[in-house]
Amino acid sequence: MLKVYNARMKLRTLGGLELLGARFTQPKPLLLLVYLALEGPKPRRHLAELFWTGHRMKSLSMTLTRLRQGAGEVIQEDDKRVWTTLTNDAKALLGALDKSDWAGASDLYSGAFLEGVVLPDWSSEVEEWVYSTREYLAERVQHALLTLAEGAAKKGEFRAAAGFAERAYTLPGLGGSDVAALRRLYPLLCAGDSLLAPEVRKEAGGYGVTLRLTADKARARYKGDVAAHPLPLRGTSFIGRDLELTELATLLGRPQVSLLRSCSYAEVAAKALSDGLQ
Repeated sequence: MLKVYNARMKLRTLGGLELLGARFTQPKPLLLLVYLALEGPKPRRHLAELFWTGHRMKSLSMTLTRLRQGAGEVIQEDDKRVWTTLTNDAKALLGALDKSDWAGASDLYSGAFLEGVVLPDWSSEVEEWVYSTREYLAERVQHALLTLAEGAAKKGEFRAAAGFAERAYTLPGLGGSDVAALRRLYPLLCAGDSLLAPEVRKEAGGYGVTLRLTADKARARYKGDVAAHPLPLRGTSFIGRDLELTELATLLGRPQVSLLRSCSYAEVAAKALSDGLQ
């Protein structure tokens, strides 16, 4: 007997993996649910080939059945595609970031994306998707925190600025801070007399970058306008897109084809797919 879908159910993906409002805890079906919630409707064959290595279509059908039996009608499907309308915290976080709601985004970030989730039988493509999504979200939240820190520093609130910067430097989910982030972090930490300033200076030195400021000189930097910084960009790995890339390449190889228009679902960028041909 199928359980009735609870409209209050929500996927928690930041700081772990949990389907709130249900007792269903099987990690692989939940990971499939997260993938659909973030990436949008997907062809059945795409999902089967991405998540399983043997008996793929059968494994997908069994997993969808287990989800319905354990959590209710959280999955929708037709003969070609599968999707979900479940809300999730990662998508809410992206919404806040896209609106430049830096404070709201920093409050929503309760931990690294799918923190602690490791499946012994997941494919390299799924593993890559999890880790790249984790780093992308963390880098965007780091940008939000640094923007908040610079705003506080411009108001002369240097301790508050250093607090934001400390959180940005130690944020769960980061694969490490790049040189651009270290250059933003260091003066903020110096201005607030943070004990992390020497650590950032040392890390920058590992890249061959010398950072050295007194607290007074660091504070003086924020008396004028602070330069705007670009948003982090998400690298695209074309997970499960080999078929589409092959088809596009074949079509473009035909002499009668001079223009193609590509469309995509949800987070999958059509431009990025076309860039993959180059």
